[in-house]
Amino acid sequence: MNEKLRTVDLGFDRFRAQLLAAACENDGLHVELLIMDDNGVAPGYTDLTPHKLLVRADDVERVGEVLTASGFPGPYDIT
Repeated sequence: MNEKLRTVDLGFDRFRAQLLAAACENDGLHVELLIMDDNGVAPGYTDLTPHKLLVRADDVERVGEVLTASGFPGPYDIT
C-alpha cells in the first residue's frame, strides 16, 4: 500500500467541493477536503487557489471514478 498523499483540484465552488468530498466518503474513500476560502470568510481567495481534495495515492483512480459519476468530468489536476 502506497501511503503517499495527492491533492485533486475541485475548482472554486465550495458547495460543489463539499458535495464531491461527501460522494467520495459515501463510496468508502477516506478523503480530506481542503477548503481554500476559510469557510467563506475570505471568498476572494478562491479566485487564486481552488478547493482541493486530499487523497491517498492508491485511491486517485477510484476518486476519479467517483468524481466522474458525480458529474465532475476530468481531466483532474492531481499533484
